Amino acid sequence: VNLIGGDLLSLVPSSVQRKTMKDKKLDDLFKASGNPWQVTKFEFLVIRGTYALIYGVFIGVACVVIRPDFLVGVFLLFLGALLGWNKPVSTYKGYAKERSIGFKKHLPEMLDYLTMIMSNGNYTLSNAIERVIPYLQESVVKEEFKRVIEAINSGSTTENALNELAERVPSSSLESFV
Repeated sequence: VNLIGGDLLSLVPSSVQRKTMKDKKLDDLFKASGNPWQVTKFEFLVIRGTYALIYGVFIGVACVVIRPDFLVGVFLLFLGALLGWNKPVSTYKGYAKERSIGFKKHLPEMLDYLTMIMSNGNYTLSNAIERVIPYLQESVVKEEFKRVIEAINSGSTTENALNELAERVPSSSLESFV
Protein backbone atom coordinates (compact mmCIF):
# COMPACT_ATOMS: atom_id res chain seq x y z
CA VAL A 1 0.00 0.00 0.00
CA ASN A 2 2.73 2.46 0.94
CA LEU A 3 4.81 1.58 -2.13
CA ILE A 4 2.19 2.37 -4.76
CA GLY A 5 -0.38 4.21 -2.66
CA GLY A 6 0.54 7.72 -3.79
CA ASP A 7 0.45 6.74 -7.44
CA LEU A 8 -2.95 5.11 -7.13
CA LEU A 9 -4.36 7.98 -5.13
CA SER A 10 -3.39 10.39 -7.87
CA LEU A 11 -6.21 8.75 -9.86
CA VAL A 12 -8.74 9.50 -7.09
CA PRO A 13 -10.02 13.10 -7.04
CA SER A 14 -8.76 15.11 -4.06
CA SER A 15 -12.33 15.92 -3.00
CA VAL A 16 -13.02 12.17 -2.64
CA GLN A 17 -9.78 11.78 -0.67
CA ARG A 18 -10.69 14.58 1.76
CA LYS A 19 -14.23 13.27 2.14
CA THR A 20 -12.96 9.78 2.93
CA MET A 21 -10.49 10.99 5.56
CA LYS A 22 -13.26 12.88 7.38
CA ASP A 23 -15.95 10.23 6.88
CA LYS A 24 -17.75 9.42 10.14
CA LYS A 25 -19.35 6.37 8.51
CA LEU A 26 -15.89 4.97 7.82
CA ASP A 27 -14.94 5.51 11.48
CA ASP A 28 -18.09 3.66 12.53
CA LEU A 29 -17.34 0.87 10.04
CA PHE A 30 -13.80 0.49 11.38
CA LYS A 31 -15.18 0.37 14.92
CA ALA A 32 -17.96 -2.10 14.14
CA SER A 33 -15.73 -4.45 12.15
CA GLY A 34 -12.75 -4.23 14.49
CA ASN A 35 -10.64 -3.08 11.53
CA PRO A 36 -9.57 -6.65 10.65
CA TRP A 37 -6.98 -5.52 8.10
CA GLN A 38 -5.46 -3.09 10.65
CA VAL A 39 -5.23 -0.27 8.09
CA THR A 40 -5.54 3.48 8.35
CA LYS A 41 -8.14 5.47 6.46
CA PHE A 42 -5.50 6.42 3.90
CA GLU A 43 -4.54 2.79 3.36
CA PHE A 44 -8.21 1.82 3.13
CA LEU A 45 -8.69 4.45 0.43
CA VAL A 46 -5.72 3.02 -1.47
CA ILE A 47 -7.17 -0.48 -1.15
CA ARG A 48 -10.50 0.76 -2.50
CA GLY A 49 -8.72 2.39 -5.43
CA THR A 50 -6.74 -0.78 -6.09
CA TYR A 51 -9.87 -2.91 -6.13
CA ALA A 52 -11.57 -0.44 -8.48
CA LEU A 53 -8.55 -0.53 -10.80
CA ILE A 54 -8.34 -4.34 -10.76
CA TYR A 55 -12.06 -4.81 -11.36
CA GLY A 56 -11.97 -2.15 -14.09
CA VAL A 57 -9.01 -3.81 -15.85
CA PHE A 58 -10.67 -7.21 -15.61
CA ILE A 59 -13.90 -5.89 -17.14
CA GLY A 60 -11.87 -3.97 -19.75
CA VAL A 61 -10.10 -7.16 -20.83
CA ALA A 62 -13.43 -8.98 -20.92
CA CYS A 63 -14.85 -6.19 -23.09
CA VAL A 64 -11.92 -6.48 -25.51
CA VAL A 65 -12.56 -10.21 -25.83
CA ILE A 66 -16.37 -10.01 -26.01
CA ARG A 67 -16.50 -6.76 -28.07
CA PRO A 68 -19.83 -5.32 -26.92
CA ASP A 69 -21.18 -2.02 -28.24
CA PHE A 70 -19.13 0.98 -27.17
CA LEU A 71 -21.72 2.34 -24.72
CA VAL A 72 -22.30 -1.09 -23.22
CA GLY A 73 -18.53 -1.51 -22.81
CA VAL A 74 -18.19 1.87 -21.10
CA PHE A 75 -21.12 1.04 -18.82
CA LEU A 76 -19.61 -2.36 -17.92
CA LEU A 77 -16.23 -0.74 -17.27
CA PHE A 78 -17.82 1.85 -14.99
CA LEU A 79 -19.86 -0.84 -13.24
CA GLY A 80 -16.76 -2.99 -12.67
CA ALA A 81 -14.82 -0.07 -11.21
CA LEU A 82 -17.77 0.81 -8.98
CA LEU A 83 -18.06 -2.77 -7.74
CA GLY A 84 -14.33 -2.83 -7.02
CA TRP A 85 -14.51 0.50 -5.20
CA ASN A 86 -17.26 -0.83 -2.91
CA LYS A 87 -15.78 -4.31 -2.34
CA PRO A 88 -13.63 -3.39 0.72
CA VAL A 89 -16.57 -1.60 2.34
CA SER A 90 -18.86 -4.59 1.86
CA THR A 91 -16.15 -6.88 3.23
CA TYR A 92 -15.83 -4.72 6.36
CA LYS A 93 -19.62 -4.68 6.72
CA GLY A 94 -19.53 -8.48 6.65
CA TYR A 95 -16.94 -8.51 9.43
CA ALA A 96 -19.05 -6.04 11.43
CA LYS A 97 -22.11 -8.26 11.07
CA GLU A 98 -20.12 -11.32 12.21
CA ARG A 99 -18.81 -9.43 15.26
CA SER A 100 -22.29 -8.23 16.16
CA ILE A 101 -23.70 -11.75 15.92
CA GLY A 102 -20.77 -13.07 17.96
CA PHE A 103 -21.43 -10.59 20.75
CA LYS A 104 -25.14 -11.32 20.76
CA LYS A 105 -24.41 -15.03 20.93
CA HIS A 106 -21.54 -15.19 23.43
CA LEU A 107 -21.90 -12.16 25.74
CA PRO A 108 -24.83 -13.64 27.72
CA GLU A 109 -22.73 -16.74 28.43
CA MET A 110 -19.87 -14.54 29.63
CA LEU A 111 -22.23 -12.60 31.89
CA ASP A 112 -23.65 -15.82 33.33
CA TYR A 113 -20.16 -17.07 34.16
CA LEU A 114 -19.27 -13.73 35.75
CA THR A 115 -22.44 -13.81 37.84
CA MET A 116 -21.67 -17.31 39.08
CA ILE A 117 -18.04 -16.63 39.92
CA MET A 118 -18.69 -13.30 41.62
CA SER A 119 -21.68 -14.52 43.63
CA ASN A 120 -19.53 -15.73 46.53
CA GLY A 121 -17.78 -12.34 46.83
CA ASN A 122 -14.19 -13.63 46.63
CA TYR A 123 -13.27 -12.06 43.28
CA THR A 124 -13.02 -8.55 41.91
CA LEU A 125 -14.47 -7.94 38.46
CA SER A 126 -11.07 -8.03 36.75
CA ASN A 127 -10.12 -11.27 38.55
CA ALA A 128 -13.48 -12.80 37.67
CA ILE A 129 -13.07 -11.88 33.99
CA GLU A 130 -9.61 -13.44 34.01
CA ARG A 131 -10.98 -16.64 35.58
CA VAL A 132 -13.88 -16.87 33.12
CA ILE A 133 -11.91 -16.39 29.89
CA PRO A 134 -10.50 -19.97 29.69
CA TYR A 135 -14.04 -21.38 29.81
CA LEU A 136 -15.35 -19.32 26.90
CA GLN A 137 -15.55 -20.62 23.36
CA GLU A 138 -13.26 -19.00 20.80
CA SER A 139 -15.21 -15.92 19.83
CA VAL A 140 -15.03 -12.17 19.50
CA VAL A 141 -16.14 -11.89 23.16
CA LYS A 142 -13.18 -13.96 24.32
CA GLU A 143 -10.76 -11.95 22.15
CA GLU A 144 -12.05 -8.60 23.37
CA PHE A 145 -12.07 -9.57 27.05
CA LYS A 146 -8.52 -10.90 26.69
CA ARG A 147 -7.62 -7.39 25.51
CA VAL A 148 -9.37 -5.99 28.59
CA ILE A 149 -7.30 -8.22 30.89
CA GLU A 150 -4.11 -7.28 29.01
CA ALA A 151 -4.93 -3.60 29.51
CA ILE A 152 -5.59 -4.13 33.21
CA ASN A 153 -2.38 -6.14 33.63
CA SER A 154 -0.51 -3.33 31.86
CA GLY A 155 -1.57 -0.86 34.55
CA SER A 156 -4.88 0.47 33.27
CA THR A 157 -7.80 0.62 35.66
CA THR A 158 -10.69 -1.78 35.17
CA GLU A 159 -12.95 1.16 34.40
CA ASN A 160 -10.64 2.50 31.69
CA ALA A 161 -10.13 -0.95 30.17
CA LEU A 162 -13.90 -1.52 30.00
CA ASN A 163 -14.51 1.95 28.57
CA GLU A 164 -11.93 1.22 25.85
CA LEU A 165 -13.80 -2.02 25.16
CA ALA A 166 -17.07 -0.12 24.80
CA GLU A 167 -15.39 2.28 22.36
CA ARG A 168 -14.02 -0.59 20.26
CA VAL A 169 -17.25 -2.55 20.11
CA PRO A 170 -20.51 -0.82 19.22
CA SER A 171 -23.00 -2.96 21.10
CA SER A 172 -25.79 -1.68 23.27
CA SER A 173 -25.69 -4.77 25.47
CA LEU A 174 -21.96 -4.35 25.99
CA GLU A 175 -22.37 -0.65 26.78
CA SER A 176 -24.99 -1.62 29.36
CA PHE A 177 -22.54 -4.10 30.89
CA VAL A 178 -19.77 -1.49 31.06
